[in-house]
Amino acid sequence: MSSRTYPGKAGQDGTIILEGGLGHGTTTFETHAADVMHRLRVAVEAIVHALPGHVERASELEKALKIAGTLAWKIMRLIGTEDRLCAAKFVPKPAALELFLKAAARAKVAPTLIESTRSAASDFEGLERVHADDRSALETMLDDCAAEVDPQSMLAHKRAAFRANRHVWGLQAKTHLVAGLLQPSAEAGQVDLAWICGHVDLCWLRASARWVLSTSKLADEDQQVRRAMAREPISDQPEVDGIPLLRRFCSEPLPQFQRVAVVPGVVHDEMLGNGLGNTAAVTYFTGEITRSVGSAMRDEHNIHDEVGANVNVPAEALILDMFVREDTFGPIRPEVLVFRGTLDCRQFPFTEADQLHLGESMTYLGKGLGRVYSRDVPRYPEMCEYVFDKLGWEAPRFDLHRCRVEYPIVPSTVVMRFERPERSPT
Repeated sequence: MSSRTYPGKAGQDGTIILEGGLGHGTTTFETHAADVMHRLRVAVEAIVHALPGHVERASELEKALKIAGTLAWKIMRLIGTEDRLCAAKFVPKPAALELFLKAAARAKVAPTLIESTRSAASDFEGLERVHADDRSALETMLDDCAAEVDPQSMLAHKRAAFRANRHVWGLQAKTHLVAGLLQPSAEAGQVDLAWICGHVDLCWLRASARWVLSTSKLADEDQQVRRAMAREPISDQPEVDGIPLLRRFCSEPLPQFQRVAVVPGVVHDEMLGNGLGNTAAVTYFTGEITRSVGSAMRDEHNIHDEVGANVNVPAEALILDMFVREDTFGPIRPEVLVFRGTLDCRQFPFTEADQLHLGESMTYLGKGLGRVYSRDVPRYPEMCEYVFDKLGWEAPRFDLHRCRVEYPIVPSTVVMRFERPERSPT
């Protein structure tokens, strides 16, 4: 957890002295917020415990005080959430909290308990006045200081971003799929990389939207392009406008595609829509392979290997799969990283400052295709069987790692990364 100092009254050394009953001496935002939330939760809990009968559930509080169910639920979540900073999102707005306090007074709760809660609630509102522009900004700051990312809170914000982005960008998709398949190359010490990419139910909301659906970039970890990108389609069917579609898994009619070489090592796949809305939605998947894409061992330019998705279409879900043959790198321990922006737009590697801490994670699903099914991708097991068959690769020898992201941020890059093994001493 980081330690920051926030605007208030500046001391001579640049630290902040909090005023108006909001704290004493010099303190950080985290310390100030934790103290205020502790006092507020203790005060509210004292009122609940003072009520006649045994109140442990929101329904019991609703009945005891004759208040709205939503308000009762918030009060119980406020005092019941383990992390006090995460609990801040359940603090009722002042008018709603006053309804709770008046109902407590009617229930003969001691006035000292009610006034103690009013005082703590006033200090909480002071947090917003001193440190943030509004309640939403304050909740974001408190979430960042909490011990763990609250997935439900983050999901609500990501869903809101999805709705805004589909309006701005003019299109949306049910699912974005990226699957990387890695195995040793015929060239000693090298790795072959195959890709399955696509979108499910991609539809246009604006007729003018012309979209770069995917970008491929063959570069070392320092983002320098040192090898030509020689890509081969997986399907034996003809390419469509230069796009290596897996035709049997695409919807009909297909939109117009085109592949554009932007700069050396970077290729854009672009698509034009067939019309507006759900009736013109398209599902498409591409499949291709690059031989000898890189070394299986660490070298002077690369410590890590990774499979990543450039997120540039608002989607309800991203499925990022990584299939790795057991003898490619030996045992690996991938981690999930999310970065602001897309890798294809950068001439330098991502740094820690680019990272978005959204609480995304991955799951190891085992070997082979037995658990490849995803409700987000129709006919996905069949498509994987088809790809492995066309490649002539042995699916039972591949470990499958999956990251599922709801409402991925646009634009961002979601990466499953692991360390390459060291070269054996010669």
